[in-house]
Amino acid sequence: MTPYEFNLRIKAVNLRAINEERKLYVNALATRIFTTPDEKGQRYIFNEVKDVYDFEKLERDVRGEISQREAEKLSELEENARRLEQARKIVEERRKQRGTK
Repeated sequence: MTPYEFNLRIKAVNLRAINEERKLYVNALATRIFTTPDEKGQRYIFNEVKDVYDFEKLERDVRGEISQREAEKLSELEENARRLEQARKIVEERRKQRGTK
């Protein structure tokens, strides 16, 4: 088995485990284990499984996918790193001009 195949199998095992966990939470919601009503006693606090357990995010993490928000953060961090590198070069040039280090 190649390392690539091994990694695919590990991802499959992790996704399968997430799916099993998801089934547990869906079942719990379906049987209304989360029966805590709001203050007025009219509605349930948890209406969807996502309110308790975000299985889609876990699946994205296993697959190595990033959300739009995470992509924007990464882009912002890359831009900040680029600016810091430019600032470092400017400071270095000015120090060389002054003859200090």
